[in-house]
Amino acid sequence: MSPPPPSPPPPRLFAGLPYAGDGPLAETARAMGAPVLISAGSVWRGPGRFLIAEAVWRYAAVALDSAGFTAMMQGGYRWSVEEYVEAVVTSAHPAHPGAPFPWRWWSSMDFCCEQEIAQDRAEVERRIDLTVSTYREVLIELNRWRDDGAYALDVPDPMPVLQGRRAEDYLRCARELAAVIDEADPCRCPWGDLDCPAQLHRARAGLPALVGLGSVCRRHLYGDEGLLTLLPALDEALPPHVRLHLFGVKGAALLALRPWWGRIASADSMAWDSAARHEAAKEYRKTGINPPATAARRAVFLRSWYEAQESGLRCTGAAPALRPPTPLRRAPGPAQLMLFSQE
Repeated sequence: MSPPPPSPPPPRLFAGLPYAGDGPLAETARAMGAPVLISAGSVWRGPGRFLIAEAVWRYAAVALDSAGFTAMMQGGYRWSVEEYVEAVVTSAHPAHPGAPFPWRWWSSMDFCCEQEIAQDRAEVERRIDLTVSTYREVLIELNRWRDDGAYALDVPDPMPVLQGRRAEDYLRCARELAAVIDEADPCRCPWGDLDCPAQLHRARAGLPALVGLGSVCRRHLYGDEGLLTLLPALDEALPPHVRLHLFGVKGAALLALRPWWGRIASADSMAWDSAARHEAAKEYRKTGINPPATAARRAVFLRSWYEAQESGLRCTGAAPALRPPTPLRRAPGPAQLMLFSQE
């Protein structure tokens, strides 16, 4: 009797950091070898200005998030597609201009669909449409830089982000993003498909190997919009090569999703900072003294939280027992499930 196939490794956990520069938080992340996620908002310095700190090149791995949720809570993006793509393409080490492209991946500008932002079905649909059309604009702008010369030859395509509320929303978004990618010119570089250094080089039709899953940071596990409904539907429908980055999903939710770890490449969280604020509030209620919110104090919470998360994800043993999720109101039909390139 052949042995059972090995279990997939746990998703890689990115620690969200509130700034890109040096300091106790950056030092702690580097000491742990933790991959980090930096928000575009933290490197924005006003209209048309982004400042990429030298510290970005010294992490084990660093990714760039377009800051979509924060932007929507503040009334919209403070930068244009052209400004965002220029900031990514021209990410240059301040002391070593020839240093390699720093970002493990960079997410496209997307339009989140959390309840407090998209309060009805029409707004959810509109925001999915905006996510798709903006991805098209980002690809066009990136290819414009590629056409202008060698500046963007080592810059990968942006990671597309699926948006929606229900499983069928995410499937529609995935299908339409795949169509946009198929319409776009392929990655133009002198290396060819096999040797291109761009980590998200478009060597195949349809969705790339890494795709973001948005609007799931505070998502419940159960119900027709719960993670235990979304992940099985996406796992069944997406091409086998596609893996997901889950924005803001951590802890017990990731453990509950263990049956789909083969589909989940990574996740990120800044829950450690919430824990630091919660502990400070508790201390204030107890003593009447507000503890200083120093970066050194917050770094203690970052280390404690990250090490606990990593230990939990790597713990061997059975996945937690789960009750079946509530069925979809409208299950995706065969036509939806076959609309992705399997090549």
